[in-house]
Amino acid sequence: MRKCLLVIMLISFISGCAVSYDPSTSSKATQVDFPPLGQVSTVYVGDSMMSKGILVEGEAVVLKNSIDGVAYDIPSGTYDKLGSNNTADVFKTATREGQIVIQNPFADPYQALGVKKNNPNELCVVTVFGMYSCYAANFEIKKVSSFNSASFQQTLIYSGKVGNKINIGYRETSHDMARPAFNNDVEYDLGESQEIGYKGAVVEVISADNQKITYRVVKSFRYQFSR
Repeated sequence: MRKCLLVIMLISFISGCAVSYDPSTSSKATQVDFPPLGQVSTVYVGDSMMSKGILVEGEAVVLKNSIDGVAYDIPSGTYDKLGSNNTADVFKTATREGQIVIQNPFADPYQALGVKKNNPNELCVVTVFGMYSCYAANFEIKKVSSFNSASFQQTLIYSGKVGNKINIGYRETSHDMARPAFNNDVEYDLGESQEIGYKGAVVEVISADNQKITYRVVKSFRYQFSR
C-alpha cells in the first residue's frame, strides 16, 4: 500500500500543475478587407483584386531590458498574452521576435510568464509545478495588434480587356492550398454596367485596359472567414 501511495505521489509530482487561464481575455480578432471597402485601387493583369485578412488585437508584455536571473534569463521583447486567471495575467514564453526564456539546467521547467495582480511590478516565470519565480523588471503591458491572412481566401483576378469586355477569374484557396474545383473565369460587358459581381462581391470598375484595372470594392464576398 505504501509503495502504491509513493508511486501516486511521484506521478503527481512529475506531472506538475498546468497554470489555468481564460483565453477569451487574451485577444480579439476582426475580419478586414484588402483593399478596404470604398477605396480606389489599381492592379495589373494577373493580380488579385481583393483578399481577406484577420486583425488580431490584444495585450502583451513589452520587456524593455533583459532579465538575467539565477534560475531563468528572460530576453527583452514582446510577449503576447495567453489569458488571465484570478491571480495573474498569463503570457507566452517566446517573443514576437523569436527569442525564448532560457532555463538554468537545475531550474524547474517553465510553462508561461505571469504578472501577478497583487504585484504588478514583477515579471514571473511560471513553472510546470505552478510556482512563480519573479523578478523586478522594466516592462509594460500594452495593447498590440497584428495582421494575419485568413485561412480561407476568395479573390478576383484581373485577366485583361478585349473591346468593351473585361475578363475576371475567380479563385479559392484554403490554408494556402488551391481549390481548383471552384475556380471560374467570367467575362463582363462594361457597356451594360460599370459594376461587376460574383458570389456576393460587387466591384465598381472606374477604368480598365488590357494592362490594368482601376476599381472600387463596393461589397465583399458573403463568406465569413475564420483564423
